[in-house]
Amino acid sequence: MYIDLQKFLPVAEEYAADPQKYVREHKLTLNGKVRVLRAYAAGQDGKDLRALHEAVARVFAEGYDSSPSAYAYKKGENIVKCMQRHVSGRTFLKSDIHRFFDSVTHKKFLSRLAQYPALDKREGLKELLAACFYKGSLPLGFCSSPLLSDFYLCDVDKKYEHGQGYVYTRYADDFIISAGEDGAELLKELENKLWDDVEAVGLDLNEKKTYIRKLEHDGDHFHALGLNIVRRSAQKNAVTVSDRYLRATCKEMADAMARQNAEAAAEVKGKIVFIRMASAESYAKFARLVTIKTGYKTEDFLNRSF
Repeated sequence: MYIDLQKFLPVAEEYAADPQKYVREHKLTLNGKVRVLRAYAAGQDGKDLRALHEAVARVFAEGYDSSPSAYAYKKGENIVKCMQRHVSGRTFLKSDIHRFFDSVTHKKFLSRLAQYPALDKREGLKELLAACFYKGSLPLGFCSSPLLSDFYLCDVDKKYEHGQGYVYTRYADDFIISAGEDGAELLKELENKLWDDVEAVGLDLNEKKTYIRKLEHDGDHFHALGLNIVRRSAQKNAVTVSDRYLRATCKEMADAMARQNAEAAAEVKGKIVFIRMASAESYAKFARLVTIKTGYKTEDFLNRSF
């Protein structure tokens, strides 16, 4: 279906002149770190900017092939499926990109776009792309940002997705590569290559969060994306949810019930559903913890209206 981009040009021009008219800031604390999200302003201006972003996202969705090794922001894909790809691993490389969204600038993006002639020459697209950035960088919060970020890294993915002797995945800007028992040397080579490939698109890996971990003994675990891969010798490795997350969720559940807070309860239910989806073992542990700490049954909480 052809999308007429020209009709959005007036919004792009007005956004360039006064972006604050279209955007509001929202601060979110995640794992102790404050992140600034760019949300759409209330009223027609915010709706107009969102419509522009949705149009750009549809054009990009049809204009490039995302890697099957990239799991974020895709219907039917999730963190659990991403981690399950690595469940047979014994040695793991984990890394992410330093200040990813801030580092993807409008200028860098146009340079990447030039490598895709069908998109680069699409009438009106470059003019609208400027309105998909905020103060020159790709913002968290615009509905177009997830797809544009995936496009930006898709050529990096293609260099690893069919490799031999290892499994590669990317979730947003988190890279995971797993190999077998004797895979440390291979993963070190891949780490060096990944540094080069990421730098080639104008980004940097986060040195503090780049490491190789080997699971040598039963119970050893690799942690990423909020989940663990735990070594089991008698059977295949298991994906589990951390005990810390289980305890925190149990406490939040008890608090939501004590306050009869519907909004808090809905948030906790989402976390419980995630635990159940991620690991039957962790869900059973969580259910026992809930019964011990609160006297309630988890399923009763999930089915209860507040």
